Amino acid sequence: MPVVLALLYVLCHGLVVAFWPGTAGGGSFAFLTAAPLLAAAACLWRAQRDRAALGWRATALALLLWAGGMGFNMVDALSAGRSNITPSASLLLYVLYGVPLVFILARARRERWTISLIDGLMAALLGVLFFVHTQSFADRIDIDDQAMANMQHMFDIQNLCIAAFAVVRWLAGDVPERRAFFRALALYALGYLVVAYYINHYTAEQSFGAYNDLLIDVPFLLLAVLALRQSPVPGRVLHPRLSRLVQAGGPMILPLLLLVVGTLVVDHARPLAVAGFVVATLGFGLRSTLLQIDLLEGQATLDQLARQDGLTGVANRRQFDTVLQAEWNRARRSGTELALLLVDIDHFK
Repeated sequence: MPVVLALLYVLCHGLVVAFWPGTAGGGSFAFLTAAPLLAAAACLWRAQRDRAALGWRATALALLLWAGGMGFNMVDALSAGRSNITPSASLLLYVLYGVPLVFILARARRERWTISLIDGLMAALLGVLFFVHTQSFADRIDIDDQAMANMQHMFDIQNLCIAAFAVVRWLAGDVPERRAFFRALALYALGYLVVAYYINHYTAEQSFGAYNDLLIDVPFLLLAVLALRQSPVPGRVLHPRLSRLVQAGGPMILPLLLLVVGTLVVDHARPLAVAGFVVATLGFGLRSTLLQIDLLEGQATLDQLARQDGLTGVANRRQFDTVLQAEWNRARRSGTELALLLVDIDHFK
């Protein structure tokens, strides 16, 4: 049924384009804005029924940002009577659309909220730097013949990174729910990559309201269908060590991208570039420190569980020699007697 509804959606969009033509493309804009909203609603519905809820919510947020960008496009087109110019507000939201996706792709499976906060700050700054660099090309479109091509390449890079990271997380997934989420995100990101590349490079001169608008619906409707389908995901899981490598190396995505994009904007936004370098360095160092603290605390807890009886808190046989030696030395120093009581703990369990 979801597939049939998706096909009907595209058909209705095509009918609107055919029978409601106009320079502003108002009817087509309505469908282009509604498609990501429907996908976001499907993701939120799935988040209430899935263990990978954070991933679905982050994806829904990204789709809402994209829909907001298209909404600003629609308002600008209807007010000015033309739909071939993208306002700065739309450009900002199209760039910020990638921030929640990069955040969830870089996130490990279980992290304390402070580490997630650090990742969120790095992802937000990455979006700002990316927007500043993209806007620098948009401001020079009228005087630089290469500005449009450079801006298109920036969006190609953004979409390619999201798709590549999503595919890697999908192939390396070991938990069924998270594997299903990354599969849906990977298929959506690959579809979005192809459609965006075609729209940006082959139909960039056309205004909204043409038949190629129907292609833009496809990735969002695909994601909505995948979100509504709660069937198990088949496929071979990678070796556990490779899965752990991907999970451990994922947090390096954000600081590395910050360093790369910071290098790109250093010529025209040096303070922001320096901020990117500082946040990337301190952010990764701080999250590594917090992660190391968690690992040490976990190791200490496991060590205590291995050496103490869980019921009585008394040292077990793994700790017997150490405790006996310590008590023997204490008795010798104090000149007191030493008694040894043997109790079968299992008898009382």
